[in-house]
Amino acid sequence: MTADPHLYDIATHAPGPAGRLPLEAEWLRDSPSGDVFGWTMDVAMGWAPEELGRKEFLILSTQAGIRAADGVAIALGYHTGHWEVGLLAQAAAEELTRRGAIPFVASVSDPCDGRTQGTPGMMDSLAYRNDAAIVLRRLIRSLPTRRGVLGIATCDKGLPAMMMALAAQSTLPCVIVPGGVTLLPERGEDAGKVQSLGARFAHGLLTLDEAAELACRACASPGGGCQFLGTAATSQVVAEAMGLAVTHSALAPSGQPIWLDVARRSAAALLEMEAKGITTRDILTEDALYNAMVTHAAFGGSTNLLLHIPAIAHAARLPRPKVEDWMRVNRQTPRLVDVLPNGPTGYATVQVFLAGGVPEVMLHLADLGLLRLNALTVNGCTVGESLDAWARSERRQRVRTRLAALDGIDPDDVIMSPERACERGLSGTIAFLTGNLAPQGAIIKSTAMDPSIVDADGVYRKVGPARVFTSERAAVAAVKGTSDRPVEAGDVIVLIGAGPLGTGMEETYQLTSALRYLPEGKTIALITDARFSGVSTGACIGHVGPEALAGGPLGRLRDGDTIQIIVDRLNLVGRIDLIGVGDRRFDVDEGAQVLATRPLHPDLHVNPHLPDDTRLWAALQDISGGTWGGCVYDVDAIIERLGAARNSGGLGNSGELWELRGTLRERGGLCGKIRPSIHKRQGMQLTRHQTSQGGRWAAGGFFLPPSLTLSVLLQLRREAMMQLLALLPADEPAYGELLAPIDPLQEVWAAGVTYLRSRDARRAESRAADVYERVYDALRPELFFKAAGWRVMSTGMPIRIRADSRWNVPEPELVIVINRYRQIVGYCAGNDVSSRDIEGENPLYLPQAKVYDGSCALGPGIVLCEPDEIADVPIRLSVERDGAVVFAGEATTGAMKRTLCELAEYLTRELSFPHGVLLMTGTCIVPGEGFTLQQGDVVQVQVGTLAIRNKVRL
Repeated sequence: MTADPHLYDIATHAPGPAGRLPLEAEWLRDSPSGDVFGWTMDVAMGWAPEELGRKEFLILSTQAGIRAADGVAIALGYHTGHWEVGLLAQAAAEELTRRGAIPFVASVSDPCDGRTQGTPGMMDSLAYRNDAAIVLRRLIRSLPTRRGVLGIATCDKGLPAMMMALAAQSTLPCVIVPGGVTLLPERGEDAGKVQSLGARFAHGLLTLDEAAELACRACASPGGGCQFLGTAATSQVVAEAMGLAVTHSALAPSGQPIWLDVARRSAAALLEMEAKGITTRDILTEDALYNAMVTHAAFGGSTNLLLHIPAIAHAARLPRPKVEDWMRVNRQTPRLVDVLPNGPTGYATVQVFLAGGVPEVMLHLADLGLLRLNALTVNGCTVGESLDAWARSERRQRVRTRLAALDGIDPDDVIMSPERACERGLSGTIAFLTGNLAPQGAIIKSTAMDPSIVDADGVYRKVGPARVFTSERAAVAAVKGTSDRPVEAGDVIVLIGAGPLGTGMEETYQLTSALRYLPEGKTIALITDARFSGVSTGACIGHVGPEALAGGPLGRLRDGDTIQIIVDRLNLVGRIDLIGVGDRRFDVDEGAQVLATRPLHPDLHVNPHLPDDTRLWAALQDISGGTWGGCVYDVDAIIERLGAARNSGGLGNSGELWELRGTLRERGGLCGKIRPSIHKRQGMQLTRHQTSQGGRWAAGGFFLPPSLTLSVLLQLRREAMMQLLALLPADEPAYGELLAPIDPLQEVWAAGVTYLRSRDARRAESRAADVYERVYDALRPELFFKAAGWRVMSTGMPIRIRADSRWNVPEPELVIVINRYRQIVGYCAGNDVSSRDIEGENPLYLPQAKVYDGSCALGPGIVLCEPDEIADVPIRLSVERDGAVVFAGEATTGAMKRTLCELAEYLTRELSFPHGVLLMTGTCIVPGEGFTLQQGDVVQVQVGTLAIRNKVRL
């Protein structure tokens, strides 16, 4: 029983607010019902009815947690960054009310990258930014009567999301209020260094008591972003630099009067913009983005802004900066700020604020002629006018004097003139790397490298052995020394599978912070397709493209490979390359060839904890330009891709396919000749050709649309695929060298001992002859993986024999093509090159005997047909040596013990192939014991009317 005597004093009616709504007849008659009902709810929430009808403004924030009036926690938020921003919203709302407006407030909170480091929560981090921006935009549109928007945010994802949301409001005035920073502890470590406690404790660098005390006081005040120039602080800098925030608002100390003053000044600026008719479109221009990029470089800001600034540009419908733009800006812009984590001294963000903050840095940039001074700002004047006002302001003089008096720091040592920065050895911010491991590029925050590891000419050079990890957890354990094989001085850590497709592009600060504070850490480099926290330091190379799971060469590295890293900190360029395997060394071109012929790392995988939400985000951002495009949702590109999939039948919906039939027939009349009817499609060949744009598929001698590949076709049922091919116009005759008829990420499997002749041959070669007897007679067929699509040779390309084998033979085989629905849709010719002596030594050596570089050839195309049309196909083999035939044989698939459908059923029984699969069905032509392939031999395999011809090499 409850002690509250009034618990059940329940009412069903209330008198309602006193007074009358100030309705006018014309307004009531013509306004949407939502406007009228909105007023009803406004007075129900306590707004005085006589004050309705004023201009309404929306305040959005990332507030979370519940604070008592005295600041005591009732329920926690995720981080200090959004713990106090409600006070900013309150100050702004009071200012709006004082000036005769009506404020509305809503919030969309944000996660903390520090809290989710090393946990599955990190997989939602970057993807969350897009989600939050979407919700914020929906909230803005859901208050139709708002006249402007004030956005208050501070941290890694909330502030970029807020800027994206406001950037899209082209017809509204909008102002960003940066949420400020937390203070340094009087004794102890900043929030960046303290995140390495676990690694330092594991190495005996501090005691448990020391760790407990340091961890307790690192966030010395309850609100604001971290004390270092990470993603949160850099985002604040960028917001002000692009003109969306009032002068000297970024990096203000949370909870203090000057911080609250930012909210009040921002509210006043918003009202002034609305009165003058200034909108976000006037502020957020290409010049504004350029100024933000230059200021980012001068501060030495977080590399994560290379994801966020393009996203803001996209939201504003402006051109997204390209890699070349970033390179140009970073080369021409000197770094002027000495701030954590870059150094050389490493002052805190609040000390940068007191040294003059963003406008002080921009004064120097303006003197260098690096800014576009005519860009408009939310101050109601241009960048040039704002900086002129700052230069002579009392505020500037007071805060700089305060820094010297409070901490004994010369503000010109924090924000330097270009001359002093040059004397102190400050170098550019971000270097852009290429190489055989990063054909699409990679980045390193070169300002964060320890100067002691950089040569006198400003170039970092390292050659070391790769330590390859397929999960952050395993890499962290090796760094902490808690794994079986700890990382050693001089190693190159390679973390793969951590890009958007694998983990949502996790942030790997656990690794970088541990390396920074370990004695041998500066001798260790890190390369990954993930991203880094803005507080990361060291030789840490991220954003490597293509990512490993997209087939990038980074995913082909192995432990012990020799890696070369070169980073020119002066010219901000460099390379990362594979230059050796074992004791062998080679140049970067041969390294590229080695990588091209290797399979992906066998342990490479999508993180099993990756949420479906993030998988969807990864797919959509990939279509939209990927990481270099800002990880955005480009709706036009996504709709275009969906349309292409629909038009190619990729959606597999029969109703849509019939609708498509009429559309394509119409197009045929306009664009070209309709292909022959479906009844003539049986026996048509699908071929793949090398063009200047890469591999392209053709059907019946005419190119298919570029987006229509074998992988797409095999996502359809057989009948739907044939209907689609019948409807496509025959526009462009196919040309170019024939490629293997398989897409790079598809697989080739093989069946063994499916013919009596094969059984007898294996029995003769093997020391365990009875094994093959049992395989031939068993109910279940022998099936094994043969090759990934990218390793398959086409007709005209060389096949290989193993250098460590003395008995190598070709195996001509019919290869069936199976779609995702387990249906056989056609066949091609194949050569399953094998090392008989290796297999004969021990049946468990089958992978070495069958699976190696150059051991699989397919071609020349795929004959489309029903399974029953592959009943008795002739197969022929010939081997030429020095112009003479040294072996020839022929047989027919009619001698096969097992049916093709049986083999297909067993292969797909417990294995799914969403994009289809090709299956070699076994050989019935086996050269005798006296025959082995030699280098220079030419092998021809003919299956039905299909023939492939390949030269042999070692």
